[in-house]
Amino acid sequence: MEKYKYCTLQDLVWSDLFREWVLSPTVETNALWHQWLSENPEKWDMVNEASDIVRAIKVKEPSISEQEIRKLVQKTIQKIENEAKLPKNDKDTEGVFKLEIVKSKAGFYRQTWFKIAASIALIVSLGFGAWVVQKNNQQGNVYESLVSGTNAKLIETINKTDSPQIVRLSDGSVVSLEKGSRISYESSFNGDNRIVYLSGEAFFEVTKNPKKPFFVYANELVTKVLGTSFTVRAYKEDKEVTVEVKTGRVSVFSKKNQDQTALANNSTLTGLVLTPNQKIVFKRDIEQLTKTLVAEPAIVLPKKDIQPVNFDFDDTPASEVFRVIKEAYSINIVYDDGVLKHCPITAPLTDQTLYNKLNIICKAIGARYEVLDGQIIIQSKGCKN
Repeated sequence: MEKYKYCTLQDLVWSDLFREWVLSPTVETNALWHQWLSENPEKWDMVNEASDIVRAIKVKEPSISEQEIRKLVQKTIQKIENEAKLPKNDKDTEGVFKLEIVKSKAGFYRQTWFKIAASIALIVSLGFGAWVVQKNNQQGNVYESLVSGTNAKLIETINKTDSPQIVRLSDGSVVSLEKGSRISYESSFNGDNRIVYLSGEAFFEVTKNPKKPFFVYANELVTKVLGTSFTVRAYKEDKEVTVEVKTGRVSVFSKKNQDQTALANNSTLTGLVLTPNQKIVFKRDIEQLTKTLVAEPAIVLPKKDIQPVNFDFDDTPASEVFRVIKEAYSINIVYDDGVLKHCPITAPLTDQTLYNKLNIICKAIGARYEVLDGQIIIQSKGCKN
C-alpha cells in the first residue's frame, strides 16, 4: 500500500484494488484500506471523492466501452484540475461547468463525482434510457418467472389483510408477511436446500440447520442463511431490494452472479456477508450492491437474561466507550485506541440512540464518524482539549 501514499484522485479511481474495494468489498480489502486510512488520515476526503466517482461510472451500458469511459473520466478530471487553477472570473467560460453559475446550487454541482456522472449520462442517456425501460418491464415479472421456473410443487400465501400475517414453514421457520406481499414455498423441504420466493416484504426467523441452507429469492437478489432473523423488502415496482439483519449472519448475492452455483452449494456463508444491524441495498437498474447500517441499529444481546448495557459514562476513556458500544450493537467500530484512550468521556447515554451516542461523543472529543461498508469509522487527531 506504500504506493498509494502519494497517489492522486485519478490514480485511485483507476486502481483495480481500490475499485474492487468500493464495488465488491470483502473482509480482507476492508481491513487493508481501513489500516491504510488510519495511517494516512489526510487522504479521507480524496478517498470519499474517488469512491463517489467509481460508483457514478459503474453503468452497465453496452453502447459505451470501458476505454471510452476511461477517456471521458480522464478528460473531465483534467478540466476540473484546470478549472481550479483559473481566476474566479474565468471559470464561467468553461462550458462543461455552466451549471456552476447558479449560485444556490454551486456547492452541489461543484462536486467532482457529479460532474463526471453528468458527463457520462449525457453520452449514454438515449441508449441507457431505452435499456432501463426494457429492464423495468422485465423486473415486474421476476417473481412469476422464478415460481414458474421451478419443478417443485409450491404453496403460495398472499397477505390480503391490513396486518402482518404469520406463516409457519415445515422446518419450524416463521415468516411475518407484510400487507400485499406473497411468498411461495414447498410444503416440506425434502431437497438439499430450503427455498422461498418472495414478492413484497417479510421478516424471517429461520430455524438453524447448517446442513440445509435457507434461501430467499426476491427480485434479482438471493439471500442465504443457515439460521438467523432478517427482513427482506422486494416489491416488484421498487427500484431497490433491501436486506436487513437482526440476528446472526446472512450472505447476499445477485441472482446473475457467475458464482451463484458455488455460493449456493457452499456449506458456509460466503460472498457479501451481513451481520446484525447491517443492511444491503441492491439497486436493480445498475445491479449494484451497497453495504451500510440499518436506520435504527438495535442492541444485540447474546443471552435473554443478560443485564441491560450501561451507557452512563463517568470520566471513561473514549476508546473504552467505543468498545462498549461496539460489543453492545455488534457493529465494528474502527478507531485509534492509542489516541482515544487519553480522551475522557462523561455523559449519560443509556437512553440515546446509537447515532445520538456517536454524535455526542464525537462532539465532546472533537472527532467525527462515518458509516462505511457497514462499519463505523472514527476520525480523530486527539482530544480537542
